Amino acid sequence: MCDNCSAIQLAKNSVFHEKSKYIDVRFHFLRDLVNDGVVELSYCNSQDQIADIMTKPKKLEQFEKLCGMLGVVEVAKENEEVSISEDPDIPIKALVKEVVTRFGYTVTYRRAWTAKQIAMSQIYGDWEGSYKELPRWLNAVQYYAPGFSFCKPILQVDGTFLTGKYAGTLLIASSQDGNRRIFPVAFAIVEGETREAWEWFFYNLRTNVTPQSNICIISYRGTGLLGALRTELPQWCDGQSVYCIRHVASNFNKEFRDNDLKEKLIEMGYELMRPRFERMLAVLRQKNSRATARLDKIPKEKWTQSYDDGRRYGHMTMNLAECVNEILKGARFLPITTLVRATYHRLNSWFVHHRNEATNMIRAGHV
Repeated sequence: MCDNCSAIQLAKNSVFHEKSKYIDVRFHFLRDLVNDGVVELSYCNSQDQIADIMTKPKKLEQFEKLCGMLGVVEVAKENEEVSISEDPDIPIKALVKEVVTRFGYTVTYRRAWTAKQIAMSQIYGDWEGSYKELPRWLNAVQYYAPGFSFCKPILQVDGTFLTGKYAGTLLIASSQDGNRRIFPVAFAIVEGETREAWEWFFYNLRTNVTPQSNICIISYRGTGLLGALRTELPQWCDGQSVYCIRHVASNFNKEFRDNDLKEKLIEMGYELMRPRFERMLAVLRQKNSRATARLDKIPKEKWTQSYDDGRRYGHMTMNLAECVNEILKGARFLPITTLVRATYHRLNSWFVHHRNEATNMIRAGHV
């Protein structure tokens, strides 16, 4: 059954036309099947084209009609309703499309946005009330937060924008435990990635969470962040700040527009042997003196494994912090207390899962 008369005529007419002579040869196989009587083409109205149910969004009335023509008794719906509770960051355009698909009615963008705000308020509470509730909730949470004692003495720090009603930035510090699992250490919500915000974050991080000596902080080279580290890092006993090699290489690529240079810098950063690193640097100096002059301004211990004396524990990027950032991506649209609560519960389930895994390994005699 086909609702395209031109396609039917082309299949039955073996004569080449000006506009059909460019059709790929492999498609003429269908014409041979029609000529041999294996396939019979018949015209059907577009409203009765059953194949459309698999390829096109249909209005509810038309969808039910085609289901009946297929002999479908019941349709199992994976998601009967748009789940804002599970995906609060769902785009407004997706809501508009869902309404059209389910009800055959097109709502305006403004109405869909307003409806989403009402649903958000009913599920998570209003934005202003959420700020008032936050201190009480944090006061209860602080007594149950896990510690940093059994992690590597490294911290990867990063920031990400909040996308809700009020602007802000979520700062994240992450580490890795003895089982090589990501260990989120600290979160903070601030007005932006300013020097003052980072100073406040590092001060509280050092005072309340990670007072240990010999801490290595891995970060990008943001102006505000580096300024804050110059103030706060000396307060840590034997603390050190190093850079994410991927960010260093990307910055060089933006400046010099050279992907080969970017890949070479990453290779040099991961190199463990100093003699080999120096040979690679000498070769690069001959090929691109301007880039190496720029590179000489960055201390080697900040971006290479061969000169960091093992302080990084092999961590050359900010992947730990960025993984946590990606996991919390859907929560960044929520009111502040709901965001904090969602983060806490997600991490709690994470830690419980890891504890159960370790307990089972001990019981099985693997540890």
